[in-house]
Amino acid sequence: MPQLTFAFTQREASSPLPESISGPLVVLAPKGDSLYPAATALDTGSNGAVLRALKAAGFKGSWGEAKHLYALEGAASDHVIVLGCDPDKAKDPEPYLMLGGKLAAALGKTKEATLALHGFNAAAAASLLAGLKLGAYRFDRYKTNPEPSDDEEGEKPEDETPQTIAVTAISEDAGALEAAFADADAIASGTLLARDLVNEPPNTLGPVEFAGVAEALGDLGAKVTVLDDVAMADLGMNALLGVAQGSERPARLAIMEWSGGAPDE
Repeated sequence: MPQLTFAFTQREASSPLPESISGPLVVLAPKGDSLYPAATALDTGSNGAVLRALKAAGFKGSWGEAKHLYALEGAASDHVIVLGCDPDKAKDPEPYLMLGGKLAAALGKTKEATLALHGFNAAAAASLLAGLKLGAYRFDRYKTNPEPSDDEEGEKPEDETPQTIAVTAISEDAGALEAAFADADAIASGTLLARDLVNEPPNTLGPVEFAGVAEALGDLGAKVTVLDDVAMADLGMNALLGVAQGSERPARLAIMEWSGGAPDE
């Protein structure tokens, strides 16, 4: 699964973007014929090439619509992605989360990307970044490389370094965005953990291994208690133990408690 890293950079909407950007530059357009600040500056610097290219491509600015523009005059990156986000066409219950998923598809296998998020508040931008992380998810732990390159021989080594995507998010208030993303990222990371557990085959993830994953959540502040067969028998959990008798693997019960509020709550 790709590993995403996020960096946050503060830059006023009226300030020019960095002169040189590695990987695609993502700018936003609320309509087919209008742009958010960073994209407007890019369009001005390229003598109106952005809007002309979008018009020629039939770009409507629909939610999640992506257009790839290449080698624009004056652009900080040779690859610009214009992402549509017309608020009138946002129909999903979590629109910005879904927008991030659309962006993940547009970025493909890129290793670096810069997102100009001017015009979005911190909560919306953080949700977009979380959606990007969710959209990049792939469960490929047990897959082999079907088409090895010249320096590879068949199967992908188990210790191969996973793909890393470095994402730089530029906004007017990088501090607020980073704080909002901390919460959104925690939820996204929990979702990815759940996806991994669902996707793991049963010959590698049994009750004992599952309980081990639960115990690791203790590092996040949860209180985790794991009951084994003997403890469950002492508590009279015979129905659960009866089901477990049909398996060679022993039963486990993980109890997770979260007391995240104030002591008097």
